[in-house]
Amino acid sequence: YKIKELKMKLKKLFTGLIILLIFNFSTFTQTSDEAYSLYSKGNEYFNNQDYNNALNYYLKAIPIYEKVYGKNHIYTNNVYFFTGLTYYNKVDYQQALTWLNKALKFYSSTNGDKESEANTLIFIGNIYYDYSDFENALNYYNKSLDIIISLFGENYKEVATCYIDIGMVYGAKGDHLTAINYYNKALNI
Repeated sequence: YKIKELKMKLKKLFTGLIILLIFNFSTFTQTSDEAYSLYSKGNEYFNNQDYNNALNYYLKAIPIYEKVYGKNHIYTNNVYFFTGLTYYNKVDYQQALTWLNKALKFYSSTNGDKESEANTLIFIGNIYYDYSDFENALNYYNKSLDIIISLFGENYKEVATCYIDIGMVYGAKGDHLTAINYYNKALNI
């Protein structure tokens, strides 16, 4: 009698767990699909240079990504990056720095994406360049350059881009010989 009663209780418990798992999975799928849809719409607007609409969709996607995946997930941080890039294109550099630094924190972690880290460093360097804060711009460009060389080697096209960016900083500082040296390095790639 007790074994039969125990089997019934286990069956009810097991059925309840399956229902709970199905409900949680469908909720997870629905919210992750919603986040991805919002992010994708933002990307379409971004690609069409409609930065106001892009920003609108990215900002709607962020809390969903944070809820579904957490703040330390590649998907969430990719939305942070594009939010920062959108603010950069809108010339709202303070907001751009806020979002790009959020993404950079993840990308530079041990679980992060080093190529994305290098790209984020370049955009942060661009902001400092636009602020005429040349020392910070150089710092970010050189960090990006180091990462790109470690990932792809000296003859990768993005290395040339970094050399051009660094050359522009030296040119803006009035050190034209060093600027020319970096432009020549870029030309040799």
